[in-house]
Amino acid sequence: MQVDRWKFHSNRATQAAVGRRPRLVMGMECTMAAEASAPASFDSLRHEVQARYDELSPHLQRLARLALEDPNSFALETVTSLAQTAEVQPSTLIRFAKGFGYSGFSDMQKVFKLRLIEGAPAYREQIYQHRRRLEATAERSRSLLGRRSPDSAH
Repeated sequence: MQVDRWKFHSNRATQAAVGRRPRLVMGMECTMAAEASAPASFDSLRHEVQARYDELSPHLQRLARLALEDPNSFALETVTSLAQTAEVQPSTLIRFAKGFGYSGFSDMQKVFKLRLIEGAPAYREQIYQHRRRLEATAERSRSLLGRRSPDSAH
């Protein structure tokens, strides 16, 4: 009868709650609290990855480096493409995401996409400010050149 009971409790957290031994993921017990606390922002995920980096397996460390060094590809690439880049199996990306409390890779990828969306306006504003400074400098240069007398040009 025990087998039938697990059919209805496929979620790891639910299984742990009803008596199944919790599974170890990246050296840590996977509990309902761990799943509920997946980092909601890129900054909190980055901090968590850095804090737990030494606990990760070599393949997961490879993914962690890729995630921190090239977060844009984590936001935009497919699991297969990222797995090829990191030279790991696609399932390793899913294990990586679940190890940090996400339900799967696409759940974690939302954090990377949100970083791009939130960062775009700030980056655009920096470009506009830089452009205004360049235009102001060019205008000052033109006005200085215009003030020179014809005799000083020779």
